[in-house]
Amino acid sequence: MIKRTMTHRKPEGSEEYDLFSDIPVRLRRGERKLIPTGIVVNMAKHKGHHAIIKSRYGRKVNFEIDVLATVMDKNYHGEVKVLLVNHAMMPCTVKRGDIIAKMVFVSSADAKS
Repeated sequence: MIKRTMTHRKPEGSEEYDLFSDIPVRLRRGERKLIPTGIVVNMAKHKGHHAIIKSRYGRKVNFEIDVLATVMDKNYHGEVKVLLVNHAMMPCTVKRGDIIAKMVFVSSADAKS
């Protein structure tokens, strides 16, 4: 269910945006799943930038849950989804509303030959 257009920076003034799970998910050991966030982006509105989706330090270190990093380029328009993988020996449960990743907008430079 897509209901948000952008999330808030946490903590205030941070360069990164929190991404929240829009559904409850259970990941078995070694399993990976694409998790919807309910957030829609139109990268055309962010001229000269691209977005990177990356892991949260605490979730990666403490729970061995990783984000397979993604780059959204200037042409992307649609829901932000996060690919999570469980490297732990035990199953993991992600509740709806849990912070699952970070998104950061980065200035893009066009390569010229």
